[in-house]
Amino acid sequence: MLDAMTTGKETTPRYFTAVLAIVKGLKIGSMAFVLPDGRRFDSKGQQPGPYGEIIVNNNDLFGRIIRDGDLGFAEAYMDGWWGHAGSPFAARRHPPEQ
Repeated sequence: MLDAMTTGKETTPRYFTAVLAIVKGLKIGSMAFVLPDGRRFDSKGQQPGPYGEIIVNNNDLFGRIIRDGDLGFAEAYMDGWWGHAGSPFAARRHPPEQ
């Protein structure tokens, strides 16, 4: 299930929907993307599991993921194009309470 909160916004970064289509295939756990303009997109897998939150600092991240895959995603992190809430090596059991 993909929940998108885009109140008052109609456009998304280039290749964003392609990356979301990949994330939508999660079987276990959940993941969230927070865009530079504050919009948040959550995707929940079919079963509960680890939670990850990606804070996007550069909208070109999504094109880099599509073009370069896992390596591009890792290099984009090193370049500061995205960050995370908490340790990159720790996955939470559930999303934070809101």
